[in-house]
Amino acid sequence: MAYIYDLIVIGIDQSYTDTGIAVIGCKTGTEPRCLDVKAIDLHKIKTRAEKRRKLHRAIKHLIAMCKLRTSKITIMCERARLHGGGHSFINIDAIGAMCELTALIVDVAYKYDISVYSVDTRAWKSAVVGSCKKVENNYGVPPEKYLTVKHVVNLGLRDKVLHEITGRKTKGTFESNGKRYAYNNDACDAVCIGLSYFKLTGDKMKLET
Repeated sequence: MAYIYDLIVIGIDQSYTDTGIAVIGCKTGTEPRCLDVKAIDLHKIKTRAEKRRKLHRAIKHLIAMCKLRTSKITIMCERARLHGGGHSFINIDAIGAMCELTALIVDVAYKYDISVYSVDTRAWKSAVVGSCKKVENNYGVPPEKYLTVKHVVNLGLRDKVLHEITGRKTKGTFESNGKRYAYNNDACDAVCIGLSYFKLTGDKMKLET
């Protein structure tokens, strides 16, 4: 079979609320580019078990689709942070949730002999976006996420990560031409996590088993 890409990296920003997933394709001698990006909305699913089942199905389906395009697939996901919001405490619940979802990703990938690497937030942001600083903005994007969103928009993926809001939601949104919109920053994070595979040195990536 003649494959289209020499390598596909699946970037995942895993969360029990909104999981971003991006597909990055690379051909020898060319720059990697984002082939697709989306976010899986898990807000309305009641239990963590049901959320994991939905993610399991989504990742399994995505791997099957990627295997039609390449013989080599790698997965990059975000590493659990040992603190939150600039505080020194250890956020046990957040670490537990992240570890559960990382284990799920590894379990699905293992069946297809696919390696899964995790990367620290600061590492992928510095490598891909160039900075971890917070930037206030007029688009409702959390300041710590703005540079990531801006980078993804500059890649030409605005239509993939910008969505019109039809309900009453106002937080995290902005108004344009009488309509309300929101950028999905989880999807943007997934793009950059996937791209970081091509920019980071091996010591910045941890093989998850």
